[in-house]
Amino acid sequence: MKKLTIFLTVLLSITFLTIQESSAQDEKTIKFIIGEQEFLAVLYDTPAANALYERLPLTLTFEDFNGIEKIAYMDTKLPTEGEKMEFDPNVGDLCLYAPWGNLSLFYKDFRNSQGLVSLGRLKTEIDFFARQQNDFTVRIERVE
Repeated sequence: MKKLTIFLTVLLSITFLTIQESSAQDEKTIKFIIGEQEFLAVLYDTPAANALYERLPLTLTFEDFNGIEKIAYMDTKLPTEGEKMEFDPNVGDLCLYAPWGNLSLFYKDFRNSQGLVSLGRLKTEIDFFARQQNDFTVRIERVE
């Protein structure tokens, strides 16, 4: 019985590590460039996030929305087929608001919202974005 317990523990550990490695490999790193500053983010392996990654580099103008998030509109909407069409965003989450087609970078927690698609998350400090009072231009590029 003890050997079986050890075997199962080792097997579960290997499985867990394999899952962690594959999900880390599925994430794509991007950077938001504002002037001389760079902010790293990861995109998840989803249809909408992958489509965003393929469109990079992009230069977008972000504006404040509701004192909760910074939003920017792209020329064309990202595909949402196969996406979960609701999300409960936290500080640092990068999302797509599918009905309007805009990117949303949350600097405050918000409630679960229909039409919100999770794309990824900011890996670095969000305070810079929260402090921006006016519209600002961001260059979004791949980190390879």
